[in-house]
Amino acid sequence: MEVTREIYWNIEHGKLVYLFGVLAVGIAAFGLYSRYRLWRMGKAENRFQNPAKRLASLLTYGFAQLRVIKHPVAGVMHLALFAGFLVLLIGTLLIAVQENASIYFLKGNFYLVFSLFMDIFGLLVLVGVGVALGRRMAKPRPLSTEPADIIVLAMIFLAIVTGFMVEGFRLATSTGASEIERVWSPCGNLVAIAAKSFTSDETSFLRLHRYTWWVHMFISLGFLGYIGWSKLWHIFFSPVNIYFRSFEPRGRLKSIPELEKAESFGVERIEQFTWKQLLDLDACTDCCRCQHACPAFMTDKPLSPRDFILKLRAEMERAGSGRWPGLRLRVHPTPPPTKTKTDESILGRGAVSEEEIWECRTCFACQEECPVFVEHVDKLMEFRRYLVMTTGKMPSSAEQAMTSLMMRNHPWGRTEFTREGWAEKLGIKELSDGDSSPLLFWVGCTGALVDQNLEATESLGRILKAAGVDFGILGSQEICCGDPARRMGNDYSFVELARKNVELFNKYGVKKILTACPHCFNTFKNEYPEFGLNVEVVHHSQFMAELLREGRLSVGVPFSQRICYHDSCYLGRYNDIYDAPRRVLKTAGGASPLEMASSRANSLCCGGGGGHVWMEESQGTRISHVRVEEALKTGAEIIATACPFCLQLLRDGVKGLSAEEKLKVLDIAQLVEPERDKSKGG
Repeated sequence: MEVTREIYWNIEHGKLVYLFGVLAVGIAAFGLYSRYRLWRMGKAENRFQNPAKRLASLLTYGFAQLRVIKHPVAGVMHLALFAGFLVLLIGTLLIAVQENASIYFLKGNFYLVFSLFMDIFGLLVLVGVGVALGRRMAKPRPLSTEPADIIVLAMIFLAIVTGFMVEGFRLATSTGASEIERVWSPCGNLVAIAAKSFTSDETSFLRLHRYTWWVHMFISLGFLGYIGWSKLWHIFFSPVNIYFRSFEPRGRLKSIPELEKAESFGVERIEQFTWKQLLDLDACTDCCRCQHACPAFMTDKPLSPRDFILKLRAEMERAGSGRWPGLRLRVHPTPPPTKTKTDESILGRGAVSEEEIWECRTCFACQEECPVFVEHVDKLMEFRRYLVMTTGKMPSSAEQAMTSLMMRNHPWGRTEFTREGWAEKLGIKELSDGDSSPLLFWVGCTGALVDQNLEATESLGRILKAAGVDFGILGSQEICCGDPARRMGNDYSFVELARKNVELFNKYGVKKILTACPHCFNTFKNEYPEFGLNVEVVHHSQFMAELLREGRLSVGVPFSQRICYHDSCYLGRYNDIYDAPRRVLKTAGGASPLEMASSRANSLCCGGGGGHVWMEESQGTRISHVRVEEALKTGAEIIATACPFCLQLLRDGVKGLSAEEKLKVLDIAQLVEPERDKSKGG
């Protein structure tokens, strides 16, 4: 007789399991639906365009889980659980199809291989459970562990173990399986051998098989029902969130619709977020990756991206419970107690603190790490807009920068330098009425008005002249691009500056903008198109790499000092420019630059993003100090940057660590400039 699988072997009234199954599915579905109702509190947002691109993203990051496996231990754990469960689910469905459709395909050699696969993937799930439990107990880095986490792991463990026990007790009987089936079911056979070491009573094996079968079914169905009411809902919500992720440029913040007519700005209450932003809150897997990547969190500042998302989830549940009191929507974490009336703002009630909102560097490290594409930065920025544009609140140091921006068109307050001063030294004239310049060298506020950055600006000016590049500058006509205003929550000022700049670019027939500032680069490239700007925008690292490739620029003798490169957040994570600066440095140094522990997409912020180059860093360790310590560990003698903010903050970090004799910080233009004395490192 050909070997096969009989689903109800030795089981009376086995088909009752379908009734219990429907009940479990109903319980899970009701829980999932209750979450869907919460998302519907949010405002409309179109995330349905580009279905083919979204499907490809879902396959890549949802099913292949490319972001999950970036971290080997956690990745192996999650992949083991995911793959194991997927195969076991498919296997269970195949058995059910054979039983109920009378299509007998689980037989012979195919069934034997099928049994082996089920055992292997069952073991894989147990490995995943073991690793998950070990990570929560050992905690190499802080992982939150709630009772619900242990319940989930226990249910998974018991479901798999009881499944092996059911198989083992069947194999232990003389009528339940053939000898060849025992060979192809190694896990079940081990259980059978263990059971036979205690007794050889056939009746006992039959009884144990029957009882364990029902226990296995109730645990499995209980687990299914529990999915809709626990953090396990991310099994469904995370793929949905990945499908609906943003394909907009990372550096483009959402604009306020009809800004001049708007009566409210940013987000005050949870229902002012969009449905997709609320879906984010349930898609979060609480894996803590965003938290461990956050420069504010790692330097002991009062911001955890993970806690921020979970606090908003609790707020969503609180608001939903108010609308639908019949639903018990609280799962994890416990919502903060309501201190005052229910319609007060999230920040006003202290559910999220203003400190958290202002500690964000907008470096995008949290979103780079998130395996399910939760969008933290936009939410934080909505709160900043509310604080600044609705309540008029902002840190005093940021307020000073904003006041200067509105009064002087730059955020640097009273400065002894002028925008055209550096150019006059080099004999570079600014554009005037009647002139046109297809290539505009946009210097930026920091490049022209901050002492530490003037040398880098002059170096780039000399490089352009030496290479015979035909370019123009705005000089005294140049005003801020608006990035500081937008990142500090003042969209009014940003829009005003953007419109003025676009008008100025059109006046001089600008077709291409060259800038050494990644923040200006990002603003022109990703945010100005909304205001009618349609020009090519290049960063000076790209431009110099092209000049070197064409042979229009010669660097002479390579540097003798060891160089490491610091990836700017707005150049790297925001705009994927990683290779151009390294090509330039390879030419300047004669070898590829050294890499810090955190580099490229995983680079550590200098601490100056999100307007923090103008804010006091009063809590925890200075982020720039942590970054400089990473550089020192490479043995480098020069930190090369491609960002004026990074240059400024990293020099402060070197000074703060008293490492001036060991380490210099230079812009890549200073390292390429032909006339520089390279034996002295600048």
